[in-house]
This record gives sequence, C-alpha cells and structure tokens, in this order.
Amino acid sequence: MAMMIAGGYLLYEKVAHTASLVFETEGDAIPALVRRTYGPHDVLIPGEWLTRKTEQRSDPNMISVRLPYRTVLAETETPSLEADHPWNDSRIGILIHRPSTTVPQAELLSSVYIPNTIPRSIDVAGLEARAFNDHSGYDGETLYIGRDAGRTFIARCADTGRKSLRYACLHIVQVSNDLEFAVQFPTSLLGDWRRFDVAVDRLIRGMLAS
Repeated sequence: MAMMIAGGYLLYEKVAHTASLVFETEGDAIPALVRRTYGPHDVLIPGEWLTRKTEQRSDPNMISVRLPYRTVLAETETPSLEADHPWNDSRIGILIHRPSTTVPQAELLSSVYIPNTIPRSIDVAGLEARAFNDHSGYDGETLYIGRDAGRTFIARCADTGRKSLRYACLHIVQVSNDLEFAVQFPTSLLGDWRRFDVAVDRLIRGMLAS
C-alpha cells in the first residue's frame, strides 16, 4: 500500500494505473455493474465509473475508479455545488482493494503521523496542517487533519512542487481488514473537506451490498 512507502504518491499513481480492470467481453463492453468480494464484503461498482486501461491488471480485485466530484455529491444526495462553482470540474480517484496493513488510520495518526510532523502555518478551511520531517518516509508531503461533529478527517497531500499531479491528496477509508478505499483528490477540494468527507463516506456505504 503506497501510504506506507516513501514517495508514496508516485508509487500509488503507478499502482492505480496498472491495476485497472481490463474488459475482454464481446466488443470490449463495460458491464453496467461489477461485483467484487473482499472477505465478507460485496462491493458493487457502476461500470461507467471504471477506468479503461490497456495494461493487464495485476490483481482482479484491485479496482480503480474515476468520477467527477459533482457525481459523488449527486450519488449521495449531498447538497450540490452551484452550477459555476470551480470544484465542479474536479475529479476524484478511488482504488478499491484489500489493504496491505491492518493498522487503523486513527492509530497511524497518533503513533506515526503526529510524532513525525511539525505544525505548518497554512489556513485551509479550519484544517490543521502539519509537515512531515525528512526521516518520516513521507517527506515532501503535508498532513491535514480536520475534526468536526465527532468525525476525524485525515489526508496526506503532495507539496506545491508536485502540484502537477491530478490527484495530489490521499484519504484512506478502512472498512475492515479485508477492504480499503484509497481516495485521491486535488488539493483544491481540501477547502470543501467537511462535505467531501461525508459524501465519500456515503458513496462507499452505497457501494457495499447489504
């Protein structure tokens, strides 16, 4: 999992790129709905969200999804953005897979992230920003922490020198030891982190078959 490796963003981009589904059905048609099982969890993915790549997938249960942010909001009945809002053009990526580590994000925050960061003077919609030190394995990244109504939002973002990355930030949603959603998004969406956090959570719950 890229979040445990130095230079994780570039590696994560590569993993997501090579692990995308390759369809070999007649006419290369994408099915309307794809079901994948991770332990006790069945995940239902709309075919239109799946990326189309030419690379052979390394793991059929590692699925890469790309969709517009406005779709995330619409799918979850979260209040929509104004028609001319700049976030309307933002896209997010989600890698659905079995996690390589079972350490909860809250534990990583307290035992790994916080001890290896120092505060940064960045004002982003009430988020606490912390810079990773050079020996953390996450150098060149900033940790963002948001707390609201009992929820804790955690994201790691590549610093300004790597803004060319379409998905510069990484937010992990751990469902269980069998299933994880690694959500990538542009730094601009940090400004909407409260709505983003709720919308992504609802989207993921909607993908889990009851």
